[in-house]
Amino acid sequence: MNKQEAMLIELWIAALRNDAGPNEPPIVALAPVTASANPLVLRSRRFKQPVIVMAEGLWSLVSGATLGMLLWADGPDDLEQFGRDMLVGACNAWVRNEPRAGPSGMAIAKAMVVDIETTHFAVGMANACFTWAFLHEMGHIYLGHLPTDEVVKGLLPDGTAKASLYSYAHRDELEADAFGFERYLGLMALEKDVRRNMPFGPQIDHAPLVLMDLVDMAFRVAGRDDLLKSKSHPTPAIRACAMRDAFASRLSAEGLYWYEYWMERSQVMRRELAIL
Repeated sequence: MNKQEAMLIELWIAALRNDAGPNEPPIVALAPVTASANPLVLRSRRFKQPVIVMAEGLWSLVSGATLGMLLWADGPDDLEQFGRDMLVGACNAWVRNEPRAGPSGMAIAKAMVVDIETTHFAVGMANACFTWAFLHEMGHIYLGHLPTDEVVKGLLPDGTAKASLYSYAHRDELEADAFGFERYLGLMALEKDVRRNMPFGPQIDHAPLVLMDLVDMAFRVAGRDDLLKSKSHPTPAIRACAMRDAFASRLSAEGLYWYEYWMERSQVMRRELAIL
């Protein structure tokens, strides 16, 4: 287990600290490439217990797209196009599950040299979103939304496409979203500990809402608007709205300010990319 994996698992355990353990504790695997670029939960006949596959494609989407957005919006003028290209590349890599389509190591290194603080912010945002995504998958287990088979073939980022899997209803996804957000917001009381791994302030409480905007943007950037019409998943906008409405009283003013800042820049980017 590397340092990144150990840090994330520590956060996940902290987020679930007030929950009784499920009857079938899941096996958790962090994978650089799977049949899906999105985290998913399976029931494994081999291991006789649930398996959560945390596909690192989602982490790469958030880190690359966030870094690209911020460099495009607030970085040096000569990096505006560079930031835009990073965001577009990160979106395409995730939707297509083709890591090579995303920002290169050299591009990330260049961004770090230009603005190390923005890079840290993007990494922190990716850790935050990845933590919520894990808790969302745990929600499916705790709430009994378990798949019936371990066969996975050709899954797309929203969970659609042909595969022998339990087909979640929209209600199941919204329930898992709420489960994950409840546990995720529970980490805010541990802010000092969380900051060791997510190096930015209270705006981390809106990270899952930013993720929903990024998912919507990624589908559109990649020319896959059809993925917004899923039998198993509500649209990202509906999911974000449901979480925001359900937990409005627990979200910070700092978080709301930063979320509004993000959404303003997202709208401008969408106009520039003609994906509104």
